[in-house]
Amino acid sequence: MRAPRAFLESLKQQVPPRYLLALSGGLCALATLWWLAGITGLLPPSGPRNTQPASAACQIVAAEYRAVDEVARLVRDVAQPAQCSVRVYSKSGSCRQIDAAEWAAAASVRVSCTTLRNTGREQHTFAHHVVRHWDALPTRLHLVPLPLTGAHHDRLSPLKRGLLDPKHTCQTFADAKRGRAATFAERVSHFCGRASCPEERAVSRDAPCTCHLLNYSLDRYRKRNNVTVVAARPRTLWRWAEAHLKVSQGALRGLPVCTSGVASTSRAWLRSRPRAIFEAIERETAAAHHGEAGHYMERLMAAAYGPLPASPVPLPQSSTSIGKRPLLRSV
Repeated sequence: MRAPRAFLESLKQQVPPRYLLALSGGLCALATLWWLAGITGLLPPSGPRNTQPASAACQIVAAEYRAVDEVARLVRDVAQPAQCSVRVYSKSGSCRQIDAAEWAAAASVRVSCTTLRNTGREQHTFAHHVVRHWDALPTRLHLVPLPLTGAHHDRLSPLKRGLLDPKHTCQTFADAKRGRAATFAERVSHFCGRASCPEERAVSRDAPCTCHLLNYSLDRYRKRNNVTVVAARPRTLWRWAEAHLKVSQGALRGLPVCTSGVASTSRAWLRSRPRAIFEAIERETAAAHHGEAGHYMERLMAAAYGPLPASPVPLPQSSTSIGKRPLLRSV
């Protein structure tokens, strides 16, 4: 140990102290960056990687946040039986763990993971994937947030249905009277924001009100401790869809209302729209972690990812009301 100590003493005498301080600071910075890269999944995995070729026919895009076990379940129970590639987008820094997992390496389908900044929830993830892979989209694409099952949603059933039925787009609210999916012309919400029912806010600013879903807006997200959401531009739902999805209010009236955040689409359906539509969705949903635009998009997935809407449903000539509120407000 004498030689190293002698060397250090000699180094201290020959190199000015300020340079030694800068060198030690630089080494500490490098060590910190290496550690951060490791926990965010930016470093290559230390374990084996999945080397299966990507499927050109079928792909599942999974939005993951602290749900690595659900990725394993998705691969085992859904992707492998259907022979679908799996692209995971993690907003919790789990990619290094997923890429190194034995179940991922041993899977009979391609499993890959990309780290994204934690913003925009799953709707930002899905639009991001479509934009980035516009020139290499598979025949069928299935979009699912994880976990597959939870307190509020069953996402496994609509995903499996989409894998079996090439015409299926999304899980919808059922209209029991008509025996079919409820459309935007028929659906109401009991948790609308100030932009939907401004006259009631003069009495109670915080209480939600009932509105027609075309006029839907959201101020607070009750499933996440009533957190305040960042307002979309423009508000309300139909105005946002008209501005960014280029779908008119009349066309929306005939479309089903999607729920659970799961959708199945195709290369043909996606490319029937301009790529700029999905760029707009990515941009608008990325504006905030808890953003109103993401809640609009969860309901509008058929408008963005399904077949192009048919001829617009005529707007009502008379004022049909829900309670004392008009079904559609004037523009």
